[in-house]
Amino acid sequence: MLNTKLVLEFLRDLSSNNSKQWMEQNRNRYTEVRNMWMTEVEMFLRSLAIFDERLEMVQAKDTVHRINNNRRFQPDKPLYKDNFTFTPFMKIAPASFHLSISPGNSFVGGGLYRPPSDILAKVRGRIDRDGELLEEILNESEFSSFYGGLGLQEEALKSAPLGYAKAHPHIDKLRMKSFVVMKRLSDRVVIETDLLELVENSFLISKPLIDYLNLAID
Repeated sequence: MLNTKLVLEFLRDLSSNNSKQWMEQNRNRYTEVRNMWMTEVEMFLRSLAIFDERLEMVQAKDTVHRINNNRRFQPDKPLYKDNFTFTPFMKIAPASFHLSISPGNSFVGGGLYRPPSDILAKVRGRIDRDGELLEEILNESEFSSFYGGLGLQEEALKSAPLGYAKAHPHIDKLRMKSFVVMKRLSDRVVIETDLLELVENSFLISKPLIDYLNLAID
């Protein structure tokens, strides 16, 4: 059974002592919490596969990120990440649900984060054709109450993207560079809430947006 308090304590200590030496000295702690997390991820997958049969073929190891940061192009990054993640569509579709557990910075969400230009063009093309459906998804009462609308709006283009009129009825969405929603989770919520129930509920709420984006890209 996942002990989220133990996971958060380990990640907090890792963040404060982010070094290879510390990790080697605490390798047993890491192995313990990592194994707990992977067991929980297996449960997440079994639960969500009921609502999306593609997940029946997904392996747990293909839904989590490595603890090591890739510092090839960003050498100033710390050696290790300070979060555990679950991204069920990571290897099978561009847009996905996402869960991140990190001390003081946990969240659930989903969508498409800073996609390459070809994928972004396809999403904008679908918004151009049927942006009304996207608006319906975002304005649905349970969706808007839980997630509160698209995030990262501050990163949007200042003007209309090339090929689209400034007066387009969905220009605010066409200007977006990412299409993501996010709900922050306090450490208390992470520790005291049934994470499996939270993941299932937040996945189902975000799924219409994720499906909309992935259908635009197919």
